[in-house]
Amino acid sequence: MDRKSLCDKIILTKSEKRLLHRISKHPHMKCSREEIWPLYEMDLVRPDTEGVDAFNAPIPKDTYCVSELYQIYQSYRTEQRFWLILKSLWLPIVVSIITNLSTDGIQWLWPLIRQWLASSL
Repeated sequence: MDRKSLCDKIILTKSEKRLLHRISKHPHMKCSREEIWPLYEMDLVRPDTEGVDAFNAPIPKDTYCVSELYQIYQSYRTEQRFWLILKSLWLPIVVSIITNLSTDGIQWLWPLIRQWLASSL
């Protein structure tokens, strides 16, 4: 299965998003199995198995960190949001340009139209 379809299938609740954000900011976070299990099944978190952290202190059991799939998911969602914002900005810009050009064209042609109507009647 490719990464795009895998990321499209991931749907998170607000509490799961908050928990993932906290885990990504604070690796080796101790979590209960019940709260982490849905994220573990989606392969967004993994148990810490490194054994020793940066200060050479042993990492306690039941600690979790984000997986590589979470990093991919984050970058995918960021790119999706960027393109959505870009697409949602294009339509108002194009409509504004067309409206302004139409209004300017009518204002420029209005004296000519009035003169033509006056001469034809």
